[in-house]
Formats: sequence, C-alpha cells, structure tokens
Amino acid sequence: MKKITAKYITKYLEDNYGGPRHDTEIMAQALNEVSKLYKVEPKDAFLYIIGETNGIPGKMFTSYGFDTREGRDFQDLFSSLYYYLEREEGSVEDYLNYHLCDWQIKNIYYI
Repeated sequence: MKKITAKYITKYLEDNYGGPRHDTEIMAQALNEVSKLYKVEPKDAFLYIIGETNGIPGKMFTSYGFDTREGRDFQDLFSSLYYYLEREEGSVEDYLNYHLCDWQIKNIYYI
C-alpha cells in the first residue's frame, strides 16, 4: 500500500477545487493511518473522503448511493483523527489506544 502525501493532496485540491482549506500534512497522516486500518489504498480513501467517488473498491461503504454504517464509521474515524492531530493532543497511537472502543477495533480489524 503506497502512502498518500501532502504534496499530492495539495496539488489535487488546487487543480480541482482552487486549493486546500485544511492542513494537508495532517490530512495525509490521518488518511494513511485510517487506510492502513481498513486495508484500503490511501488515494481511494482520499477521493472517497472529499466526495469524488461513491465508495472504495472492494469495500461496502455505499449502497444505492447512500453511505453504509461502515462508510460512515470510516469517515467518522478519519474526521476524528484529523481534528485530534490538528489540536496536537497526541500521537496517532494515543488516539487509537484511548479513543477507540473495543468493538470499533474489532470491527475495523474484521473488515
């Protein structure tokens, strides 16, 4: 799995949306970590998060154009981790250890 970079995110957002509104370094870090947990490609995850695609290949994140529970969980985990890192509350490991419930960890690793 190849990691996504802040440079790629910045260029994509500049080319398609006029520029980023969020910190692309933190966005890349959060995307890479969440993608690793869900075993998806970070670029696919990025396109899904920004709404460019309606799902991620091989995952049931959408059904009939609507986000499934797994899709919403994926988006919520990315968003929570992004804002956690933005507030500089700690590391990714701290977040995963203290903010995910046991059932969330089991569901993520089950996927």
